[in-house]
Amino acid sequence: MDTSLRIVATRLSNPDQSGYLDKCRIIDQSNGMELWHTDRFSTNPNPSKPNTTLRWTACYAQIICGVYPWKCIDSPKHGKCIALCNLGMCETTLPNMNPDTLRVGKNEAYDVEIHCGFSQTWRGSMACQTVYPDDWPAFISHFTLGQTGLYELINGITA
Repeated sequence: MDTSLRIVATRLSNPDQSGYLDKCRIIDQSNGMELWHTDRFSTNPNPSKPNTTLRWTACYAQIICGVYPWKCIDSPKHGKCIALCNLGMCETTLPNMNPDTLRVGKNEAYDVEIHCGFSQTWRGSMACQTVYPDDWPAFISHFTLGQTGLYELINGITA
């Protein structure tokens, strides 16, 4: 695995908050240089399911803080993006109640990606990590298809 690029996100918000309130950096581990950063990133799913009254806990999932392998892929849904854990299982903070998940009621999410947010106000995420749309071109320009590395999600929320 080529781990020269490390994506580091800091969770500063919770899923009930709208928008992109977290931070993200891309670090070249070969020299420690920060290549890119933003204060407009989200480590959370949507606060609710559109056109319903369902809160995120009833239909989406939030991945836990930790370190995840990533690979730059061409996703059928999001185009060029970053796939976490080879689109396999990522552990979640609560049981995933999304009826489309592989194992409903388990602390697991699948097909988790880092992708462009849907709009400036709506993340478009069921468990994915999302980049503010205006920042997306600069973020994804650092990666080539097939490239791999590590994504580190840090809890920055203070009690």
